[in-house]
Order: sequence, then structure tokens, then C-alpha cells
Amino acid sequence: MLMALGEAVPEHIFAHGFLNVRNSETGVVEKMSKSRGNAIAPKDVLDLLGVEGYRYYFMTDVTPGEDSGISFERMEQVYNADLANSWGNLVSRALNMSDKYFEGVTPTFDGSSVAADHPLRKLAEGIYDRYAACMEKMDYVGAKNIIMELVHAANHYIEDAAPWTVAKDPERATELAEIIYTLLESIRICAHLFMPFMPTTSAEVLRRMSLDEAEITSTDTRSECVWGKLQGGLAVSKGDALFPRLASK
Repeated sequence: MLMALGEAVPEHIFAHGFLNVRNSETGVVEKMSKSRGNAIAPKDVLDLLGVEGYRYYFMTDVTPGEDSGISFERMEQVYNADLANSWGNLVSRALNMSDKYFEGVTPTFDGSSVAADHPLRKLAEGIYDRYAACMEKMDYVGAKNIIMELVHAANHYIEDAAPWTVAKDPERATELAEIIYTLLESIRICAHLFMPFMPTTSAEVLRRMSLDEAEITSTDTRSECVWGKLQGGLAVSKGDALFPRLASK
């Protein structure tokens, strides 16, 4: 029909795989069946994960174009490990420390002065190109893994830098400012990269950092992910937990 109209035909056609169910007792992947009573309804997934968790799970734990075995147990595992314990925990800890140590604002610090080999800056610089390469070929799992590298690095950095100890020494005020700044800047960049996965939550993170709507709604992700764009003196809001941990019933 397209050829008859003189229109270009598609160069690529995307065909998704089948969603099957992984039996929690045997680990065997089975087809959904009314007779077996193993069907998973979208509403039940939404009730468990919420809209953002739903999007995240199916973009990062189900490989596009391939058949996949899903289960509520696996959904809960991914949600708790990636969203509650890693991403959500990082945002909560960093915003709380900024509120506690800098009177509720982002520390005033020159991001360009952070050493090039700083563990967070080193990982953040160049992250967009790696991420974009995955997104362009619909490798959402790979793109997620790249973002989570920075998330995990930031969580480890908190433990290594121990800002609660640095804060006790007034002579280390500049060091403390750098610690919190680099954490917040890493969060800002991760929030932009997470936009296709969890747009509402990503925007909420940026709003809690008082970033302007022009940045929050920007579609120029490459530009927004440049290291050092975070400004000091912006109010931070701790807010409620982004992803409350799920408890097995």
C-alpha cells in the first residue's frame, strides 16, 4: 500500500516478544493460561509497582523483541533493589544531608573545580554518549545499567566520604561542600537520564532541587547532562520516599 502511494517503506520493523510467566516454585517459564490460573493482569502490576515502577520494570527487565518470563516476585526484587534501595535511597540521603549541613539549600561550589579523576565526575562525564548509544538501538537494559553505575557509585561514595564525620570539623567545610555538591550533581544527571523510564519521578527529583521548569522539561538531554551545571543556594526539599520498599506478603 505504501509503495502504491509512493511513500517510503519502513527500513526496520519492531516486533515485541511474548510475555510469559515464571513459576515461582519451579522457575519454569510457562505461557499465561486461564486454565492454569497463572495470568498476570496489568492492574495487579500497577497496584504493586505504581505507574513509574511499572514502566521501569518492563523497560529494564524485559528485553525488547524477545520472549520474557515475568513474575510478581521478580518485579518486587527489581523494584526494591533498583528503585527503593538504590535510586530512591540515594536521593533521600543526599537531599537530607544538604538540608542538614547547608541549611536547606544546595552548597555553593564550583563544579568545574572538582578533580577530573573524582569518582563521580569521572563516571558522569561521557555517560550521555554511552547511554544514548544504547537508547538508539532500543537497548533499554543497557541504558539502565549505565545510569545505575552512577547511582551505585554515588551510594558507595557516601560511605567512603563519610560526610557525617567531615561535618564535625569546621576546617573541612569546603570538603563537605564538594561531597554534597557532587552527590547532588550526580543525582541531577541521573534524573535526566531516567526521564524516558520514569518521567514523573524524574521531574519530582529535579523539582525537589528547585531546578527551573526550562531544565525539567528540556529535551536536550546531552546538554543537561554536562557536569557542573548545578547552581548553589537552591532550596532543597526532602519530601516523602520516592519508592517505599515493598514487603512480601
